[in-house]
Amino acid sequence: MILEPKAREFLKKVRESLPMTPPGGLVAKLSSFVRKDSSPLSDETILQGCQIRGYVIDKTLGAGAAGVVFLAHHSEHGEVAVKVLVKPDHNDEVSWALFKREASIGQAIEHPAVLKTLEFCTTDIALFIFMEYAAGTSLGAQLKSGPLPLDRFLQLFPSFAAGLQAAHEEGVVHRDLKPDNVMVSQDSLKILDFGMARWSQDESLTLTNQFKGTINYCSPEQVTESKSVGPESDQFSFGLICFEALTGRLPYPMSSKNPLMNLMERLDQDALRLREIDASFPAQAEEVLARMLEREPQKRFPSVAQSFAALEQSFRE
Repeated sequence: MILEPKAREFLKKVRESLPMTPPGGLVAKLSSFVRKDSSPLSDETILQGCQIRGYVIDKTLGAGAAGVVFLAHHSEHGEVAVKVLVKPDHNDEVSWALFKREASIGQAIEHPAVLKTLEFCTTDIALFIFMEYAAGTSLGAQLKSGPLPLDRFLQLFPSFAAGLQAAHEEGVVHRDLKPDNVMVSQDSLKILDFGMARWSQDESLTLTNQFKGTINYCSPEQVTESKSVGPESDQFSFGLICFEALTGRLPYPMSSKNPLMNLMERLDQDALRLREIDASFPAQAEEVLARMLEREPQKRFPSVAQSFAALEQSFRE
């Protein structure tokens, strides 16, 4: 993994601002001095040994537009993930609200398939979100090798649907469901990254129609009415992921090299039918997925839980 130069410089400042472990003692102080000022650190170990609130950082896990994620350990929580973000200016109310909302959503949703936020805090230069650590690989990485076997799909996706339903019951609409935001372990999965979510308890950041989501997995209404999307939008995205997990592809031609052109075509055409890709699937499963992928939100199932219950039943009959 290679960090962007800007992220690397930011993390060097974070490292200088945090104490090293173990605390206390001349040896520790000398070790800290040498580590911070003399010993070159790789991108993977740039915050290794730094501690904050009892969490000791071990290594870098990954980086994205929103921040850098590290593996850490804690005497009570064991292995945890720590997201580190640049602290916004005090006048940047939107960035502050986004940070607090993402962390608060992770605390509000109580379900084993939703990544749990343990706590969050700020320092003079950075924001920290401490989360449970989800080991494994992303669903996106797994689907690059092709569709899931049906028994594996039926093992993993009930908890996916249940976790998403739990979020909806808390008034949370994810708005960026995609395989890369689902972490899969041997026998379970976790829904990640509620950074673009809409939350009924905090509507302060949903006052514009700015597009939220990922083009290949968004619902039609996310393009036209982003500020007012509801759980039906997540159901559409979930249906796309189900279709891809079962067939190895999305239910649209995706004929253009321009993602925006593919998106505009989706607004005017229905999704491919499941049995057009593989005629061995049950006809009822095809009907269920077609309803989940209706272009008009009101034509979809009343809830994600009902949609997946119908899909699961179609495979078990």
